Amino acid sequence: MIEWLFASIGLVAWFAWMRYLLPWLLLPMGVVPALWIVLGGTLLRGTRGRLNLALAVPAAWLVGEILRWTLPAPISFGWWRLGLLAHDMPYLNGSARVWGTFGLSWVLAAMGGYLAALVIRKGKVSTATHLFGLGPFALGCLLAQVVPAPVTIDGPRVLLVTPGLQQHLKAFSRDSLAELYVDPVNLTFEAVSANDGPPIDLVVWGETMLPSKVLAEGVLEAAESGVGRPDWIGPDWEPQELTQFAEITRCLVEGILFGLPQRVSPSLLPALQSRGALFMEEAVLGRPILPHGASFLTGIEVVVVHQGELRRLNGSALWLPDATRILSGAKTQLVPAAEDPSLFVHLPFLLDALRSVGGYVPDFVAGEEQGVVSFPSAGERERENHASVIICYDNVFDAPFAEPTRRGPLDLHLVLSNEAWYEKSVEMDHMVAFSRLAAISTGRSIARATNSGVTLVLDPDGRTTDVLAPDGEPKMARGTLLATVPVPLDPGQGPTPWASSQHVQTPLLGLLSLILLLWARRGGNRKESSG
Repeated sequence: MIEWLFASIGLVAWFAWMRYLLPWLLLPMGVVPALWIVLGGTLLRGTRGRLNLALAVPAAWLVGEILRWTLPAPISFGWWRLGLLAHDMPYLNGSARVWGTFGLSWVLAAMGGYLAALVIRKGKVSTATHLFGLGPFALGCLLAQVVPAPVTIDGPRVLLVTPGLQQHLKAFSRDSLAELYVDPVNLTFEAVSANDGPPIDLVVWGETMLPSKVLAEGVLEAAESGVGRPDWIGPDWEPQELTQFAEITRCLVEGILFGLPQRVSPSLLPALQSRGALFMEEAVLGRPILPHGASFLTGIEVVVVHQGELRRLNGSALWLPDATRILSGAKTQLVPAAEDPSLFVHLPFLLDALRSVGGYVPDFVAGEEQGVVSFPSAGERERENHASVIICYDNVFDAPFAEPTRRGPLDLHLVLSNEAWYEKSVEMDHMVAFSRLAAISTGRSIARATNSGVTLVLDPDGRTTDVLAPDGEPKMARGTLLATVPVPLDPGQGPTPWASSQHVQTPLLGLLSLILLLWARRGGNRKESSG
């Protein structure tokens, strides 16, 4: 019990940023995942010294960590892994291209077991202990050198737009046109006007930034035939309301951003002018806000038909330079409670709590496959650009980065995120650390466009090449970041060893660790390891 208590306290401290959203969630976020940490300790104790500590400790830790990481809420909560602590160790973290974050967890846990053996044995440990404890670290440093990141060249020039929204404005906006549209368009307009460098290939806004929705194929027909929203969510969307969503989206994007005046509603122009739009001349004359030849990517809610009901995807959409729209994937990992409704549909008090905090009752469903978009280069580069689209919480996980890299061809990852829920807490540092290891593990650059978090570009070595920090503070910054993203020199660059095998590496590592511990547990009366 004492181990469970201290593990819970440690996790509560680690997840302290949750106090900004739902403070009462801190208790289950600490107590429940701690069970899996304690399981690892129980398995370690069961070996009774029959397995070298520098081997037993990482095996026990990985069993608990992989279970904690992969099991869904409410029986666990992933987020943190020991290997994450190596995100800023360039001499070691390059080995993640071979064995990922879980491999780094093994390295650090093996070092812990080695140090424990030194203390217990008062420095007198066996050669095997030195090998098992220091060997993974030495191997990791070697792998970081012999399996380098891809050679890169200058890739697409991207404009990342960050309005620095506070969450109460996004959740409870009294004027969504002013706060969620006019402000980011003003930022986009100013940045495009000031650009005197190479052409911009892609303009990127963050998660669900457009104050409207798009309709997936068949939604309007389903609504007209009587398909509605779940009973617990509230009023149905009428067909005319869904039609209005689509018209508003066309007006805001194709009409204003792409300068197609036939798509602009007559009532919109005075509404924009009264809200301080800096781009009124362009809007009136039908001139585009976006630079010539640029594509536009934004997070947006997508209405879909799912299991006979109208539901939402936390999705994204790409508009090519000719204003052709392509739905570009959706979030595949839903945030427990905040997006995934399965935990609370029969608990009205939880529905009310979520409505009071987020301004909505979530009815999202997960995307089936990670989105990959292709967009042309606006300048002299003739190469087409291929990028995965990672939305917010997906940034925490391995598969959203590994799977599209494995599918290929892939030049870069684009992360669309909203982190204002947790203000300027360490949560934003965690998200950057996740992105850094994802860039290293997949050998691809990452460009992060956030509503309010840390907007930056990471190269395939995990180094920050550009960051939005107008006053030296990247958290909750407001502004735009115009950056050139490094991409592999070879357009057909294959996946890293880890990205190729991530889907089998994780279960295999967990299984082998468990077998090792069970084998030691069944060792009968064999002499205890001398360490």
